[in-house]
Amino acid sequence: NGVATTYPGDYYMWQYSSSGRVNGLSKVVDINYIFEPKAAAPAQTTATAPAAAPAPFTAYKAKTTTTVNYRTGPGTKYKVKGTYKKGTSIKVVGLSGKWAKISNGCYIYLKYTAKAGSEPAVKCPYTAKTTTTVNYRSGAGTKYKVKGTYKKGTKVTIKAVKNGWGLMSNGYYVYLKYVK
Repeated sequence: NGVATTYPGDYYMWQYSSSGRVNGLSKVVDINYIFEPKAAAPAQTTATAPAAAPAPFTAYKAKTTTTVNYRTGPGTKYKVKGTYKKGTSIKVVGLSGKWAKISNGCYIYLKYTAKAGSEPAVKCPYTAKTTTTVNYRSGAGTKYKVKGTYKKGTKVTIKAVKNGWGLMSNGYYVYLKYVK
């Protein structure tokens, strides 16, 4: 029943006893210190009934959306261990607030990552040109009917983005890999 912990990781609550007693309760309870964000000392002591284990975190693949530093801990006060270039594939194995813990044990600010397969933020509408001869289709994918073909260098206006496809102002879709 000390007042400090030697645990080196991140936490906001510390269970310092699983056998506490509270007047009016016949069973033992967990006793915890809850640390408010950025607090230097425990904010309060609470008594709670034993809780179910938290749901396990499911690791996922992601890519960096810009050049980004990775750090020894979840915050800018931690040492920079290295830098990833935009588009670097990473594996997110945990979360700490707005920071992603990655498979090398370091942390990246979540704002600079995107889950593999998720759409990057794109400001629409925007105008671009086709980089090769490209089909445009009735829907966002190759399973949709080809409605026509654009020659290389054709200007198109993209109104929205869906699964790597751009919805053009004419209502048809073009694969964004071929539009810059």
